[in-house]
Amino acid sequence: MAYMKRAAEDTIAWISEMFLVLLVIGHRQMEKNDPSAETRRNAEK
Repeated sequence: MAYMKRAAEDTIAWISEMFLVLLVIGHRQMEKNDPSAETRRNAEK
């Protein structure tokens, strides 16, 4: 799988130059909590 550049990548790199510690929070994979993804998985069964 090819690397996909993230939308926040440049901003995080810029901010990380100013601070010693950077906390990034949020969903690791949005699809896990996406109701439509669950519907697709159930349809494939």
